[in-house]
Amino acid sequence: MTPQPVEAVFVWKASKTAFRATYGRLPGGKYSKDYLQSSGHTSEMLDDVFGRGHGQTIQLSYVWPTGSQSGGNFGEATDYSVPENLRLNVRWPKDKAPTPWRLGPAASTETTMVGDPSHTTEAAAELELDTIETTDVAPYFVAVKLHGEPDKLHVRAYLENPPNGQEYKALSQVPAQVLEIVQKLGGSASGARKFTLGSAASVRAPEIVEPLLASLEDDPCALITGAPGTGKTVALEDLAAFADASPTLMFDPDRWHDAFSIAGSSREAKVVSLVFHPSYAYENFVAGLFPTTNAQGQLQLEAKPGPLVSLAHWAAGDPDRLGVLIVDEFNRGPTAAIFGDTLALLDAEKRSDPPTQRAGAHIERPFADMPMEVAEEFAHPNGSKVVSAELRLPRNLWIVTALNSSDRSVAPLDAALRRRFAILTASPDLDVLSKHFGIPLPALGASFAPADNDPDAWTNDEVKELAVRLLAQLNERIGLVLGDDFLLGHALLWPVGTGDARNNLATAFDRRVANSLRMTFTDQDDLLAGVLGLPPADTTQPTTPSVAGWHQPSGTIADLATPRLQLVRQTGLPWADAAVALRAVLG
Repeated sequence: MTPQPVEAVFVWKASKTAFRATYGRLPGGKYSKDYLQSSGHTSEMLDDVFGRGHGQTIQLSYVWPTGSQSGGNFGEATDYSVPENLRLNVRWPKDKAPTPWRLGPAASTETTMVGDPSHTTEAAAELELDTIETTDVAPYFVAVKLHGEPDKLHVRAYLENPPNGQEYKALSQVPAQVLEIVQKLGGSASGARKFTLGSAASVRAPEIVEPLLASLEDDPCALITGAPGTGKTVALEDLAAFADASPTLMFDPDRWHDAFSIAGSSREAKVVSLVFHPSYAYENFVAGLFPTTNAQGQLQLEAKPGPLVSLAHWAAGDPDRLGVLIVDEFNRGPTAAIFGDTLALLDAEKRSDPPTQRAGAHIERPFADMPMEVAEEFAHPNGSKVVSAELRLPRNLWIVTALNSSDRSVAPLDAALRRRFAILTASPDLDVLSKHFGIPLPALGASFAPADNDPDAWTNDEVKELAVRLLAQLNERIGLVLGDDFLLGHALLWPVGTGDARNNLATAFDRRVANSLRMTFTDQDDLLAGVLGLPPADTTQPTTPSVAGWHQPSGTIADLATPRLQLVRQTGLPWADAAVALRAVLG
């Protein structure tokens, strides 16, 4: 799983009371609790993020990388009418504290506190508690509430002073935002903090954005290429949101003590997004002469910077600034002409970089003999708006572009331009589609066998599995016939994940999949039939419902025309028929 935005973090000192509660129930009075108590700010925060009202009990599940536990809850320790005296008990099923908070027999990622968990008497358990206190490992229990999860707490434990060899459990490795909770505990047994949902948390295509960000740290120019519907434009939008975001606390549910991370940039960012088109030119992108009038009303030409020069001016000289120039439909304009002589400045080693005292390469800016100023919002860190006669591109200016690899209606990119960009491929992603559907990734080597062979009895999840398998099978055939540039993106079946899966699959297949294939295989009916799993025109045709069928010419044109493949509309058909037709595509 990828990191998710954190809504709140709760921390308890593993004091004697907390240790006894998580150890388990034993005869006597000390080991009789199945809860951690919270008060003050911690109780208020629990109520706030889970929406608990007075007198209510909220059901909880505890989750960790190797397991989970339902049946937990939190509610008032007693009926407190005065809010500031409110105490809440965060409970678990009797004698079953979440595993990461329990004592374990051996050092492991799952066991943070090492000791014997099998004692049956209070006296023996107290000796284990004495050992924990004597070794001064100072444990802390942590619970994380993620945005969008109404009833889960992700549990971990950390040691302030971990033993040698167990440094990976150290409390010091969590982000400063979490350490602040611990530092403010003082004499309190628990603490909490709520975190805002920054724009960085809206990243929807992490499978593209994360490697893109890693690439940009080494190479300031990047090109995302791939078939339509693979998330390229979404990734560009995510990048813009990420760059604009303040740092956001993130948490990966599949990781242990290193689950926390920070998303977003602490640098001041400015993002400009463009779409290239056939009329876009160097004058629009770099700099040009534009008509204007002077104070006397006389017509004159003024040298004005485009977004490339403006962003370069804004970012230059201040490594704490990050300029991001985003270009979609990169190959729809005369790209090499649009960049012109600035092509010589794109390489990472040609960029200016004050922290390393590298001046970088430069060219004479367009219309160097004329004054040129950027708009107020692009003023240099020193406040100047005047563009130097020497044009340089700073290292902290990212140029991120995207294009459809299947688009043959435009000229290929100039080789000299292409080599200056790190190229990342966005491919159809069955795992992303399955996660969006909320189902496991199907084992594609196995046959599709719903629990009930009657299509009318299929569950929503079985219909979603059919959608994933359809995309996989169609793409396998398309790749063999035409190559990967023409694959179908997972976004084409995205609507199947919400609402009525049956109707949405039939509609998505008609509007998005079948029509895309028809345009890709124009006048190539034999190839289209093969991709759809249908027999050739001159063989016996299936008698069961199908996604397409051969129309045989007859009458006066029988000797002149060839059989043509006609798509069969699935939307509106009884699901039993549509299911048979769509399932047949799998072969």
